[in-house]
Amino acid sequence: MLINPLRTCRKEVKLSSCSDSVPSGNVFSFFVPADVVLLYLVYNLCYTAASYGAGKLSDQVGRKPLLLGASATPFAFGAIMALTASVMLYRVIEA
Repeated sequence: MLINPLRTCRKEVKLSSCSDSVPSGNVFSFFVPADVVLLYLVYNLCYTAASYGAGKLSDQVGRKPLLLGASATPFAFGAIMALTASVMLYRVIEA
């Protein structure tokens, strides 16, 4: 039985006394061992493909520019997502 973690308690009851807000037992009990092996296989295949492409690109542009680009990419995507979320929130508030 899955329990909705977003379920809220009434205001009269303290959050810590809500017995069904957090599933009892192991949190990761919904994973089957075969699923874990499959996820690990997919992860390794993606890592292998990315490593080959990154190595080829490193041979062409050099190690330092590749590392700088790899470091700047998550920052750039985070900034884009933050701006997108703020614009969407602004539109919701204005509506």
